[in-house]
Amino acid sequence: NACKYGRHGGVVATEVVLAGDQLTIRVVNEPGEQHESVRGLDPASVFAKGTRLHRVSSDEAIATARVSKGDGGWVMAKCAECMLGECSIAFREAETVFELRCPAPQRLEESFLDEADLSAGVTALAIDDCEFQLVCLEAVFASLGIPEESTTLIGTTDEEVKGAADTIVAAVEALPPDGRLLLIVDENLDLAFPSSETVSGSYAARTALNRMPPSEEARTLVLVRSANDSESDVALYNERTHGFLSKAPSEPDRRTVLRTWVT
Repeated sequence: NACKYGRHGGVVATEVVLAGDQLTIRVVNEPGEQHESVRGLDPASVFAKGTRLHRVSSDEAIATARVSKGDGGWVMAKCAECMLGECSIAFREAETVFELRCPAPQRLEESFLDEADLSAGVTALAIDDCEFQLVCLEAVFASLGIPEESTTLIGTTDEEVKGAADTIVAAVEALPPDGRLLLIVDENLDLAFPSSETVSGSYAARTALNRMPPSEEARTLVLVRSANDSESDVALYNERTHGFLSKAPSEPDRRTVLRTWVT
């Protein structure tokens, strides 16, 4: 709305302030052609259901084929309410200011990463074609407090590599109602000699996630582990899964997993 109804070619500024326990976001625009007509409005009325502030413009450059129902402000107020916050708008002489205020997200205390574990209700699954790397991942799971009986390590046979997506789906389906799955999958899963074929772990994971409803994916944390950590590689891993673990980590894997788990 700031872009649509503010001054054509004008500046729209977004300001974000994190102060103490409050987050404030402001959107500020310069006055548009209908600014004077809205200055006399009660600002609270903007957030009432079915309130349209502007008439449909005759300017073909900004006119739309569909006219909104005027519920935008009402929807924003409801969203703010869900975040235990509120929103407001001020029609000033030289600008319009929309403001959203809500409690600030809790800061992640680094001490949490030293004290927390995933021992309660978490099942761990590692997929890697290298036995040594599976031993390393077993140690990562142990450092997170995940019991050995809740840990599965696969990937050293062609059948396990080719069936990775099915295994992931089955692991999620087998979770108890309050269970969670931590999956760490190697990106380059090589089939056994004489084959030269390599299966993408991130692709297999995304294939599995696409077969789940969102409620099931929400119970998983899927991380890709690889030595290939270029910007484009990491972007691909993050697009397909929930995060990336480097084989040359800058901090212990345990801390990286926990940091990703809570964020």
